[in-house]
Amino acid sequence: MNDFDPDGTPGAEAPTGNLLLNLIDVDESMPSFQALPAGIYDCEVLEVGYAPSAAGNPMITWQFQVLSDEPSLKNRRLFYHTVLNKPAGLARLKRLLVRILPEVDLANFNPDKFALEGTAIGKRCKVKISTRPDQNDKTKKRNDVVDVMAAAETSDFIDEIK
Repeated sequence: MNDFDPDGTPGAEAPTGNLLLNLIDVDESMPSFQALPAGIYDCEVLEVGYAPSAAGNPMITWQFQVLSDEPSLKNRRLFYHTVLNKPAGLARLKRLLVRILPEVDLANFNPDKFALEGTAIGKRCKVKISTRPDQNDKTKKRNDVVDVMAAAETSDFIDEIK
């Protein structure tokens, strides 16, 4: 038996047999999300992946889930990329690890092993985001993760970006 969910529910298995779909009545428009207001959000790490960026550089991709009971925020996801071929990316990675995973061995950090082991999954944190115009549609806004902090950390970030 296969519990595949076409909406991509975490934990669902991909089909392995002869999958048949009726696409006649499927709405072709892609779902859209309003950008979250700039600020700091309580989150937890949902996924961590290690793979080359589009330019071929080593990169860790982080997916955070917003923790809120407010319907407009519930289960929203934020994405963050730490590219590991430049000092700024390494600094962002180290700052994130020290803040939310202080037990990680910084002297022998293996990004592939780290992502595969899932050490960060479920870790609580605060995520600072800003907003900017979407490069493809200037009438829409997008979120950018600016920083990731320890769950108990506070900041004057909201005042800085207004």
